[in-house]
Amino acid sequence: MKANVLCLLVLLVSSMVSCNENGDKPDSTVLEGIAIVNKYGNENEGDCGFMLVFNDTLYKPINLGESFKINALQVYVKFELLGSVFSCGDIAEPPHVRELEKIKILEIKTE
Repeated sequence: MKANVLCLLVLLVSSMVSCNENGDKPDSTVLEGIAIVNKYGNENEGDCGFMLVFNDTLYKPINLGESFKINALQVYVKFELLGSVFSCGDIAEPPHVRELEKIKILEIKTE
């Protein structure tokens, strides 16, 4: 009986903290502002491919549209940090980047 009550309590607490009233993850972080799209090698060959440079930090977008895959393109972007990393091979600039935080683009447009 105690085990059943404990299981129900754990389920209740986990369901309360897993989502906010909008159904979003409570720890999601959304950032927005000016960024630069840069290409760091060919992703199909183990390099990092297209990334966003935002506030001097590199991010790996999981949903960058083809029309924005232009090296050195300045964009306005709103994105969500996904809390996971993308691993890629050595690239020339910046050196030795291997794990980049993945992001989901919520809004993007050219400046």
